[in-house]
Amino acid sequence: MDSIYTTISGTEGNVMIETDGGNVEVIHVPQWIKTNINENHDTLHYMVELNTDRRFREDSIVLKSSDITCRISVSQSFKATFIKFTPEEVAIPARGGTEEVVVDVDGEGALTVDHSDIARVVGRKIFITLTKNQELKDRTFDINVACDELSASLKVTQKNSKCQACNGTGYSNRVCPVCNGVGFHVCCNYRGKAYCDVCGGSGTTE
Repeated sequence: MDSIYTTISGTEGNVMIETDGGNVEVIHVPQWIKTNINENHDTLHYMVELNTDRRFREDSIVLKSSDITCRISVSQSFKATFIKFTPEEVAIPARGGTEEVVVDVDGEGALTVDHSDIARVVGRKIFITLTKNQELKDRTFDINVACDELSASLKVTQKNSKCQACNGTGYSNRVCPVCNGVGFHVCCNYRGKAYCDVCGGSGTTE
């Protein structure tokens, strides 16, 4: 192996060493890499730390045995490579409410979201807030969450608040007791039917 590349999170591993000289030593290593050579001088263990510099890092590990040197190039990205959500999807009841989403991301940049009217970022958390769903259908949002040049979509759903007793119509099958089915505006909005006993004529619950 003559080169090592890793993402912002860092990595660790082993490099096998072969030499016809004496013992092997590390004569150069950057501060963001830890190294160790085993007692047999045939294995180099390296650990590249999390990149907190917010820039692309590139350097080398230089080994020496007798008068011979060997250079292993190391480069490390500083940009996010994954974004994960807990929970993976958000479901908010028809009555509305706020749900918290924890974001796991290996980038150090700030999180940004669209749909800022319902999504708020606080550090590595997103708070989704929806008011009562007055519609008679489910609502669905795909919120774009970005860090550095990477983005991921967070799905948010909200059930409808349609009254199941009257299927959202607001009326029952009973004749309006006030106008006896004639359909006066003041008593049944010209429908001639009684308002639903469950939703009171609104067509929605919760």
